[in-house]
Amino acid sequence: MGFSVKGPPTAMRGHVPTPAPGGPPAPPAAILEANLRAVRGAVEAAARRSGRDPRSITILAATKSVAAAVLPLLPPLGVRDFGENRVQEAAAKVRALSDLGARWHMIGRLQTNKVRRALDHFHRFHSVDRDAVLLALAEEAARRGGIVDCLIQVNVSGEPTKGGYAPGEAEAALRRARSLPSLRVTGLMAIPSPASGGGGRAAFRALRELRDGLRSSEGDLADLSMGMSGDFEEAVEEGATILRLGSALFRGLPPELHGRAPGAAGGGEAA
Repeated sequence: MGFSVKGPPTAMRGHVPTPAPGGPPAPPAAILEANLRAVRGAVEAAARRSGRDPRSITILAATKSVAAAVLPLLPPLGVRDFGENRVQEAAAKVRALSDLGARWHMIGRLQTNKVRRALDHFHRFHSVDRDAVLLALAEEAARRGGIVDCLIQVNVSGEPTKGGYAPGEAEAALRRARSLPSLRVTGLMAIPSPASGGGGRAAFRALRELRDGLRSSEGDLADLSMGMSGDFEEAVEEGATILRLGSALFRGLPPELHGRAPGAAGGGEAA
């Protein structure tokens, strides 16, 4: 079932428009459209292989490595969900899409002292990885008289350098979150290790099985936020409902349209 992916998924290689020798470069909109067409084709194929409806899968554009000027080109192509890793970098990008019906997701590690600013920008928080964040989000949401959607981050790979609850702690964390009326937990999120030998698929499967077990005791958990540009087809085959994609969408853009360097710190997608 499926295959291991190194770099661009097999179905997507060589898809970026190539300008004629000596001609003008391809317009950014054309590059994005071609990338997105390839991504959607790969998602649909992976969904069909696993007996799933492709319409149940959301493509989230992870924006940490691109300039805000690029982003308004995506809603006309059907992309409405955007993710950012750092609160301080979100403001300009949120403004760029303020009239285009975008939904913003926090996908990087959240510091508790930035929760208030984060709630000014983000509709959903994927990286709820510790109790301090749970409590800070709940307190600020309650102060505003609202409810915030979030996902519990699980460290399925057991990596000491990554945040997230251990799988054995997820049920207790979910119960604590659901005891806070200003939080609405919609699912689980993970950032598996890019280890070779099927490590990503095993982690995706582990998160899905954990979610399915929690559903039986804790009620509905519709979302599985897992899968990035190098492994999203495997994630789809294992049940992902939200894919956090950076380089798969933005590769081929001219350098001036890229923002923070790919190696900068963050959690959602190494774009």
